Parts: sequence; C-alpha cells; structure tokens
Amino acid sequence: MLFQVPLGWIADRCNRRTLHLTCGVLTLSLGLALPWLITLPALLWPALIVLGAVAGGIYTLALILIGQDFRGPDLITANASVGLLWGIGSLFGPLLSGALMHSNPQGLPLALSLAAGIFVITALGSVMAKQKTKPRQHA
Repeated sequence: MLFQVPLGWIADRCNRRTLHLTCGVLTLSLGLALPWLITLPALLWPALIVLGAVAGGIYTLALILIGQDFRGPDLITANASVGLLWGIGSLFGPLLSGALMHSNPQGLPLALSLAAGIFVITALGSVMAKQKTKPRQHA
C-alpha cells in the first residue's frame, strides 16, 4: 500500500506502459522465485514487500493508463471493465490457488506465476502495439 504513491510518482516521469510491464515481470519473477526464497527468510521478507508493491502496482498503473487513454463515456466503460476483470480475478484466483495448493505444495506460487505470466503477455502486446502506432519522426 505504501508503494503506490511512489509508483504513481515514477509513472509521471517515465513510460507508463513500460513501467506496467516491469511490474508484471517482477511479479512473475518473484512468484517463480518463491519456492526457493521460502528457504531463505532473510531474502523472503524483502522479496514479499517488493512483490506486494509491484503486484499492487499493476492495478494502480492500469487505472493511470485508463485515465491517460480514455475520456468521457469511454473512460467510464474502461474503468468498469477493469473493475469487472479485477472482480473475476478475485473470485477465481483463490479457487485456482486452493485447487493448485491441494494438488501441489507450490500451488500458490504457481497460481501467482500463471496469472502474472498472462498479464506479462498482454502487457507486452500493449507496449508493442503502442510503439507501432507511434508516428515516426524524420530527421
């Protein structure tokens, strides 16, 4: 929670889509590293703080990007869509995590990594699509 304000500050000073993707990549990386980190408490706790910051930052940056890219009724629709998707994730995420934890001791990191991987793929597509639509400057 404390990192969302600094993350918003950073978003005002760099490419927001790239920052959004970076949060996803860090979430994915830390999710994949959790089974190893669990054996190293000195590294686990700082990693969990960073994980909370970047995973929460995905939602914060999504709202920032919506405000940047949409106006009027489209802004309302986009915001409602993100809220709906967040709600769906909040419903099915724990169910998926519980099912994976029931069948595998590393089920929670696996569920986190799966969700983060899907996000990274879509965010990467967004970054690439935005770069293609950028007008080229001629020297």
